[in-house]
Amino acid sequence: MLKKIREILVTDDIRPIAENVISLSLLQAANYLLPLILLPYLVRVLEPEKYGLVMFALAFIQYFVILTDYGFNLSATRAISAHRDNPDRVSEIFSAVIIIKLLILLCSFLLMAIIVSLFDTFSREMAIYYLAFGIVIGNMLFPVWFFQGMEKMRYITILTVLAKGIFTLCIFVFVKEVEDYPLVPLFYSLGFIVSGALAFRIAMKRYGVTLRLPSLQAVRAQLGEGWHIFISTVAINSYLLSNTFLLGLFESDAVVGYYAAGEKLVRSLTYLFLPLFQALYPYVSRKAADSPEAVTSLLKKLILLVAGVASIIFIGIFAFSPDIASIVLGDRFHDSVVIIQILSPLLVVIPIAYVLFNLAMLSFGLDRYYSRIYLFGAFFNLTLIGVFLVIMKWGATGVALANLSNEIVITVIAVFILKWKRKELLNKS
Repeated sequence: MLKKIREILVTDDIRPIAENVISLSLLQAANYLLPLILLPYLVRVLEPEKYGLVMFALAFIQYFVILTDYGFNLSATRAISAHRDNPDRVSEIFSAVIIIKLLILLCSFLLMAIIVSLFDTFSREMAIYYLAFGIVIGNMLFPVWFFQGMEKMRYITILTVLAKGIFTLCIFVFVKEVEDYPLVPLFYSLGFIVSGALAFRIAMKRYGVTLRLPSLQAVRAQLGEGWHIFISTVAINSYLLSNTFLLGLFESDAVVGYYAAGEKLVRSLTYLFLPLFQALYPYVSRKAADSPEAVTSLLKKLILLVAGVASIIFIGIFAFSPDIASIVLGDRFHDSVVIIQILSPLLVVIPIAYVLFNLAMLSFGLDRYYSRIYLFGAFFNLTLIGVFLVIMKWGATGVALANLSNEIVITVIAVFILKWKRKELLNKS
């Protein structure tokens, strides 16, 4: 299977894609595996209650990360990839995206300050939210979309791993007891800000990008390009983040801690294939218009490969979840075992969904269907949360069931949409 995929790619020179897979793997290790390494330490030091509080704060802050992203990690990647041989056009796109993100950042900070000041749920631990807002600043600075579009991730990966490694070390060194919990969002923020600043500097110095005042037309173009993806990203993350956030409104910090720890463990493992998908995205985007049949064939084989490997991981995690929870989370997080078991099928569902949505739909220009399905998913998830959490009062278990059910339903819908549009897509060749 892997040999067939290689044969398809080799005509366009597989080396850049392979290099980007390696680079993105290291980048994902910094973004996801380092926090996963921290997980056993943090849950033991902070204990369920304070760990739940920190996870609640980080879930809240992620809403503002979504706003500042505006879907640019996909739409701007596509734009940069299409014009990467035109330095003037690249700088124009870069400048327009940065200006938009900066304006959204300022509005986000103002909105956060108002919410934190007005509601007791937030004002009791006000400092936590301000310390965590640095994540939004770092995310705004980090032009992942630029490097993915240029298919040049090597330098940025090295510096990101270094920066995230330093922040991870800081937590191990300075967070020693439960009272140190405010240091966790502080170090998270510092890690994002340092890596973001380094990434921004490389884009400017290494690749000759120049910041300029973009035209109104350029700004409108980027807003238009990212709109459908932004709506779908808001929908996706609204149910991902709302699960933890809404649980925190109805249950104790300890219950949030049990759920967040189990979900974080499972979700971190779903990112194993992400470097491969991200490295393939610019290639697939370029080829989709000229060779839709070849791209369709590639994606079908990719799904089979991913489903096979992911199924093995799922079986192992489900079967040994009590032992895994005990080793990774500790004896105080026994209530996380059922969360891990319920969510473990996501190890298969989410990688398949990524291929269907982010590689197939976006590459073939089905942005509208992409956003509509995820909008449906957001409302469907809220409905399930209302039934399982509010009416049935199943607590963390109900939220986990809502999470899993929603992911399966929207993935099935994506399969039917792509089958329905298949003839039209292939007729473009």
